[in-house]
Amino acid sequence: MFMTPTQALSQDAREYAREIKDTWQEALGSILEVCRLLVEAKETLEAADYNTLINAHLPFSRRTAERLTRIGVDKRLTSKKHRKVLPPHWGSLYELTQLDDEAFDASVDNGEIFPDMERRDVTVLIQQKKTERTADGVAAGAPRKPTSFIVVEPDARGRRRIASIYADKDLAKWQLLELDKGLQRICQKYGVEPEIAKSVGDENEKRAARHALEKEVDAWLEKRKKSYNKGIDENELSLLRDVLYQHENEKAFLNTNEDGTFDDNDIRNPDNPYFGWSKGEIYDYCRQHQILTQYSNFESIDFEAFIESLVLAHCKGNPKQREEVHRTLVRRSKSPKRRNAKLAQKALARLIV
Repeated sequence: MFMTPTQALSQDAREYAREIKDTWQEALGSILEVCRLLVEAKETLEAADYNTLINAHLPFSRRTAERLTRIGVDKRLTSKKHRKVLPPHWGSLYELTQLDDEAFDASVDNGEIFPDMERRDVTVLIQQKKTERTADGVAAGAPRKPTSFIVVEPDARGRRRIASIYADKDLAKWQLLELDKGLQRICQKYGVEPEIAKSVGDENEKRAARHALEKEVDAWLEKRKKSYNKGIDENELSLLRDVLYQHENEKAFLNTNEDGTFDDNDIRNPDNPYFGWSKGEIYDYCRQHQILTQYSNFESIDFEAFIESLVLAHCKGNPKQREEVHRTLVRRSKSPKRRNAKLAQKALARLIV
């Protein structure tokens, strides 16, 4: 059963909430301090003494101690410059130790490492980086070799070929168009001219590519929706909709009964579980529990799904609608929230225009 508080927070409860939030912020520092102490103990104690310590005198297993020690010796994780982006979960931190330096730095720069990420997010990130390295013909963890360019003699138009692109597998049409856009952007930066197969830019190809991308994004969103509203019954959902409606419409309260009492779902009713809650607190609650309603929509509870819904709208829309989606994503790409901006930027790169 999906549980909600039965009354507004008292002053004491609010104090607890504040202290818990403060402690949560300190969680990362506490984890790293435990890691540091384990490393120090290992370096200081005799082997037998250290083994006895981690085998029988700590509140976690030897395996956990070994993983925490690995975090403690990873200078990237203990560096203060990365504190703001690291998740306060030792399991997630341990998984991050498996990234090589290049992948770690790129993930920090791209906003792919962030405080809210969970262990499964790190696992997906690691697999993604391995796939990228393999696709580049580089073994995971191996150093990259600098590219060597061979400039051939100029052709009849005085142009010199400096690079060719080969694919060892078929790319989807939308991927070819995405590659086309990326090459055009890079070549414009360096004042060179790419020579792209004409069929890639054909309007029929673009329509087919939009359709393929539409199917992919639609399937992703359908799968994502299955994670919403878990454990919440229709009565609870109806209550939340009524409460949000009242807040969104400047407290357009429900009808007052003849005896002066309020309907059960009226936010003025002291028996309403959300009595005394601010609009922000209710949206935070919906975001935390992934509750989707007509008010707590993708944009307010799941920004990544919101961005994907814009990509879907672009695929399905007419030219005017696609232009509006493009403008929206451009605005979102300038968000002060780094992760949100990165999601919008990646979506812009996928649009087939």
